[in-house]
Parts: sequence; structure tokens; C-alpha cells
Amino acid sequence: MSKKPRISKQKAISEIVKGLRKGLAVENIFELICTKFDLSRGSFYNYLDESKEIHSKEQQEVQRVAHEQLIQAKKEELKSDIISIQKRKEYLTKVVTAETDLIQVGKATVEVLTHDDGRREIITNDIRIRALQELNRMDGAYSPELISINQKTELSASPKTLDDWYDKHRMNKDE
Repeated sequence: MSKKPRISKQKAISEIVKGLRKGLAVENIFELICTKFDLSRGSFYNYLDESKEIHSKEQQEVQRVAHEQLIQAKKEELKSDIISIQKRKEYLTKVVTAETDLIQVGKATVEVLTHDDGRREIITNDIRIRALQELNRMDGAYSPELISINQKTELSASPKTLDDWYDKHRMNKDE
């Protein structure tokens, strides 16, 4: 009968952690190690606490990484759901300038825009005008003009209300 080699503490801890990763029961891990190496039950249980701590830290790290990946995936999903300004401008430009097909619906004839993905959309002149207005707004065509007013108006302390001030200054103009 050949004698099994003794196992070092580090090797035993490493083997126990491997067993814990696989989800094996403690007793099964002990039996698995004992088939290859010489290890007393007392030594095994001494190494078990340290092995469980190492395994617990590994699991926490795995959960942290998985959580970060989940958050990153959710962020990417949200980004892909939001249409960029450029894509919105391209869509609005297509609505304004695209060639449409005329289709008879009942007694009315409507213009239909067929998108690259096969979707069809009814386009009216009102829709084209609103799309053009939105493009202008996005480009800043409707930005308000800044007017500089450099008029100095002095208020005296005597009038009790704005009406009093107005009456006083109106009378001065009349004189």
C-alpha cells in the first residue's frame, strides 16, 4: 500500500476553496482531499475557516463585478433608447424633404412616407411645416433678440405709488 503525500497548509486551503466554489458539502470536500493527500480531520477543520473567508471574499468580488456590469448594461440600454440630436434632425429633415407615395384611403388621397425599416407614416403639409419649425428651433432660428436699453430713470422718494410718479412726470412734460 502506497502512502499518500502530506499536503501543505496553502495547498489544503486552495483545495478546500476549489470545493467551496463547486458548491460541494464540507464532508465531501474532506473526502475528496483525503483520496489524494494525507490530511487529518482536525487540520482540515482548522483550514476550513480560513478557506471560507477566502471564498466569501471571492464571492463578494464576483457579486460586485456582476453588479457593476449590470449597472453598465442598464446605462447602455438607456443611452440606446435616447435618440441623439443628430438622429432627430435627420428624421425631421426626412419628414420635410422625403419623397412620399400617394395612397388612396377611402375617398381621400394621402401621402405616405416609407421608412428604411418598412414602417409607413402618413405625412401631411401640417406635419411637414411643424417638422421644419422644429428644425429651425433646434438650430436656434427662433432665438430671442437681445435689445439693450440704456435709459436712465430716476425715481424720487416723494411719490408714494407708481401712479403718483407717472402723474408727476406727465405734468412736467405738459409744461
